[in-house]
Order: sequence, then structure tokens, then C-alpha cells
Amino acid sequence: MAPDHTSSKVKPLLNPDLYKIGIICALGKETNAVQASFDHFFLEPDERPKTVQGDNNSYSFGTICGHHVVLAGIGGVGNVQATDVAKDMDRSFQHLGLCLVVGICGIAPKIGEKDMFLGDIVMSNEVIYYTKEKLHPTGHKTENMLAKAPKAVTRGFEQLSSHQP
Repeated sequence: MAPDHTSSKVKPLLNPDLYKIGIICALGKETNAVQASFDHFFLEPDERPKTVQGDNNSYSFGTICGHHVVLAGIGGVGNVQATDVAKDMDRSFQHLGLCLVVGICGIAPKIGEKDMFLGDIVMSNEVIYYTKEKLHPTGHKTENMLAKAPKAVTRGFEQLSSHQP
């Protein structure tokens, strides 16, 4: 069934504190794919919540399965751009309970012995960030930082994992 982008049954949330799900995409094609999953868009200026001064993000607002979602595009790849988008989203939408980075994974051609294909969904219950560097007397040292996902995400991940064929 095609999304109903004109339904008056779905009310926009004008208070940014009521948005609980944020999604960030690096590329336009990723943003388009997420927007295609929206059940309803809030396109009119009077349907969109106000953001904090200095927030440079361009947002899309809508619903997915009854959940109000705020979507921001990075406009390209890179840690600096991603950090700026995430920082501004966090300042404008301070009550997000879940923020997803959604997009094309071009760095992991295999998971174990299984090949990955375009359209596969890859989920992880942890994130390893490799680009933190510290200056030591012997030179630069890259440190691996491990961040655990929130319990709600890990529990959902475990539930999804238990349904694998």
C-alpha cells in the first residue's frame, strides 16, 4: 500500500521534545530510501517544529508505523560532517530516545563467511570507532573506543536475531 502523505488523521508534532526517533543519512539516495518508508510527511512550515538557533541541518519530518521521526542528511561522507549533523540534531531534539545512522555499508563485504548484498540489513549491538588519536611522546596513537548500544536496542536486536532462519 502506498504511503498516505495527505491524511489529516496524522497530526504533526510541533514540540521538538515529542520526537523520539532520529535518523541520519550520509547520502541523498539513503535519505530518499528512508523517506520512502515514511507513512506520512509533514511538509508545510506550520507542521514542522522549530529548531534551535544555529542548527544548520535540513530536516524531513514524518511518521513510520505511527512513530514521529526526524530525518537529517549529512550531505556527504565524513566524520566531521556526521558529527556536526548529530550535534545539531541533539541540540534541537533533546528527547530523542533512539537515533539511527542509516545507509549503505561500503566497508564490510562479508559477515563471517556470509557475503553481503545490496539490500541486506546489518545490525550491531555495539559500535567500534577507530579514528580517535592521541599524541604521545613516541608519536600518534590510534585508540579503539567501544560504545555499548542502549538496552532497548540490544533487546530488540536479540529478538530479531532469534528469528533468523
